[in-house]
Amino acid sequence: MFTQESRLKYLDIASGIMIVWLLIYHALYPMYEDTISAAIPFLYFFMPYFFYKSGMMFQIKDVKSLFIKDFKKLIVTFIIWSAIGYIMMVLWHLFNDEELTWKILLMRPIRSLILTCSVPMNIALWFLPVLFIVRQLTNWLLKRFKSYFVAICSLIFAIICLVLNSYISPYCLPTWISATAWGMFFFSSAIYLREYEVKKWMIILSISIYVISLFTSIPSVYGAVEPGVLLNSIWYITSLFSCICFNNVCRFIVYFYNRIGQNMNTKFLFPILTYVGRNAMSFYVVHYIIFKIVFDLIWIYKNEYYETYQGLIIVLLCYAIICPLVSVMRNKIKRVIITNNNNDNKNICEKH
Repeated sequence: MFTQESRLKYLDIASGIMIVWLLIYHALYPMYEDTISAAIPFLYFFMPYFFYKSGMMFQIKDVKSLFIKDFKKLIVTFIIWSAIGYIMMVLWHLFNDEELTWKILLMRPIRSLILTCSVPMNIALWFLPVLFIVRQLTNWLLKRFKSYFVAICSLIFAIICLVLNSYISPYCLPTWISATAWGMFFFSSAIYLREYEVKKWMIILSISIYVISLFTSIPSVYGAVEPGVLLNSIWYITSLFSCICFNNVCRFIVYFYNRIGQNMNTKFLFPILTYVGRNAMSFYVVHYIIFKIVFDLIWIYKNEYYETYQGLIIVLLCYAIICPLVSVMRNKIKRVIITNNNNDNKNICEKH
């Protein structure tokens, strides 16, 4: 029913939908602030989904080779875009004629890195180092334990983090510790459940849990960083089955599209979503800087647009222009690097 080609297509579409949802979610913050997940609850599990999808594609590797590969892809990207975010923060203070103190230049970024694994102007990048840690720990643990055991232990540790945050003090732990715990839960769960996703009983179960979850109190898209044990523990479970439900919806979209358009000469399926999904990293690393700067400019020059749909439209337009440009630049840089590496390897082989 689902070929390898359609599998890749449905993952591209799924990633595209989630990235677009993420962009809209952040753009809506000035209007809704902490009530966004109540205003648009339908894809409340979009952050868990990014961990879940990564787990679906994961294969156990040599510890050293995985570390090197993920360091280049995740940590180097994190360093580059954190540096860009830091530079933008400094330029923004200069633009506003604000004094650059040691607190702003050094203490605030260091504190942010320690507590959230991100810098102030690009706080959304916390996902990259956390995913890096999740992948390394899971890879190491899977050489010794079954994936379902790792998932259960990760869930227990995530709940312990919830208890500490709820009964000692909110955010008593750095947020990246909690995020690593629940990230490992979704990541390792995907490794175990990926072979069961298309089973009829799993499809029915996941759809049922997702529909029920929409009529319950969803605490947050970042469940584990919000105080409250019971609701957040439920959030883990509902988000997990919602990820499975979402994957199956995207599978069937691709399947029925292929059935309907099998006689059509189509190169891409739903071109915009497919493009966004294939370039998800580019959209992710730059979107928060755009959001922050554009809304700050709106606050200064068009304050009446700040909490309105006019402001939202302006930010979305900036996303639509700048994010694709960044993805084009990143792809060109990647091609240059790959070409240079291939030439270097060819030269080495010719010498030998």
